[in-house]
Amino acid sequence: MRVEPKEASKKLTEPAVFQQAYDLTQWYAHHTGSFPQTHRFTLGDRIENGLMDLLGSLQDAVYGRRRPESLAHAQHGVDRLRLWNRLARDLKCIGPKQYAYAAERIEEVGRQVGGWRRSPQGRMGAASATDGTTRPVPARRWLEQQRQQYPLCEPQQERTDEP
Repeated sequence: MRVEPKEASKKLTEPAVFQQAYDLTQWYAHHTGSFPQTHRFTLGDRIENGLMDLLGSLQDAVYGRRRPESLAHAQHGVDRLRLWNRLARDLKCIGPKQYAYAAERIEEVGRQVGGWRRSPQGRMGAASATDGTTRPVPARRWLEQQRQQYPLCEPQQERTDEP
């Protein structure tokens, strides 16, 4: 019988993107040590520091007050990681399968950060919904509200011309 660790309940409270970025950081930490010495302390350190910055930005987005800025910084970090991952492959620091694994994880983190940035929760600070401020409405819902409030013309009725 397998017993789940107590940390499993803790992981449910943080966004999935944070856990995925954490797992990618762990994975890359095990692989940058095997980079060739000529690239270990330049490219390897940049990748590790970039991943650490990404984790810090995501943590700031979860718990801080400057969520939009933190998410923009995280998206910038993901873009840099894409470049550095490709460079690591081209310099033969990682193999093709390792590159593919890391690229998939980086893309997933990038998609989630981008989605979070576009969501109403990503466009505002960490204030709760009960603080009395108005929340931005997603564009599609806003357009529907505008169409209902200001119709362009009256709906046309069917014409019944009987001869």
